[in-house]
Parts: sequence; C-alpha cells; structure tokens
Amino acid sequence: MKILVTGVIVGSVGRKALARYLASLADTGESPDLVVANGNFAAGGMGLTGDAARELFNAGVDVITTGENVWDQKNLQDIIDAYPRILRPYNLPGNSPGKGTVVVPVGPDDASVGVVNLSGYSFIQRILPDNPFPMVRDIIETVRSEARIIIVDFFSIPSAEKVAMRHFIDGEVTALI
Repeated sequence: MKILVTGVIVGSVGRKALARYLASLADTGESPDLVVANGNFAAGGMGLTGDAARELFNAGVDVITTGENVWDQKNLQDIIDAYPRILRPYNLPGNSPGKGTVVVPVGPDDASVGVVNLSGYSFIQRILPDNPFPMVRDIIETVRSEARIIIVDFFSIPSAEKVAMRHFIDGEVTALI
C-alpha cells in the first residue's frame, strides 16, 4: 500500500503544485492508494475554505487535516460537517463542528487506514485545544478497533511538544506527522 502524506499546503500555488504532482504520479502509474494533505493554510495562507477543499479533493486528496488556523475562514464551520474527510483537531472543545478522526478503506482489499488530527496546546493562540496527551491513547485505541494502519497528524508549534508526542505514542501508531 502506498500512502502519501503532505506537509502544509499553502494557498493556490500549493494546491496547484500538489495537483500537478499527483497527476504526474498517475501518469507514471505510481499513484498513492491514499493521500493525506494538511490544509491548514490552503486558502490564501489562512485556513481552509470549501472551494479550496473541493480543489484538493478533485486533485486526488483523500483526507484533509488542519491545525491552529482551522477556523480562519469562517465558512468552514458551516460546511465541515458535510465533509467527513476534512478533519479539525480532535482535541478542540466538544461543541466544535466537524470531527478529528476518520477511517478510510484503501486499496483493492479495502484495508482500513485511520487518520487522527490533533493539535498541541503550547503557544496556540487562535484556538483553545484541550491537552492532547491525556486523550491520545484512548483515541488511538478507538481508531485501532476499525483500522489496521493509523496516521496521526499532530499540529504543534514547539519542537519539544512534537518530540514529547513522539515518545508518548511510540510504537502505537504507523506514522506521526
């Protein structure tokens, strides 16, 4: 199984570059079975809009993750529930629209891949996430009940928090991005 996870897509240039890259992979017969892209800055470098998300999905992206800038474009709050493959950080307050995990059937044998979107909480100013550490293992176990492969996209500002998460869930997930 081939899985491509991108870094943060920035603006229309990033969306177009990713679309060209995915098309070139298709032309060579090397298309990934699953594409996960971080759309935190996909709309002009500020959040994500429905149009930017549709452009990414049309280019071949299967799951879009976000981070601190998830609500920079206010209309995303109104449409995120209609797009189950647009994730917002799981650890946002419970009344936040959207969801923070998705399980996707992938490949000819429909192997399941779980994608978890989390936000760190140190130095995050635009959203007020809950501390992800006390909840991450329960989230992983819930996703593991449905998915063989688990990818965690952890949006965090300080390197120390990223390293701490790596150590905290080491051996429990397929990939920490």
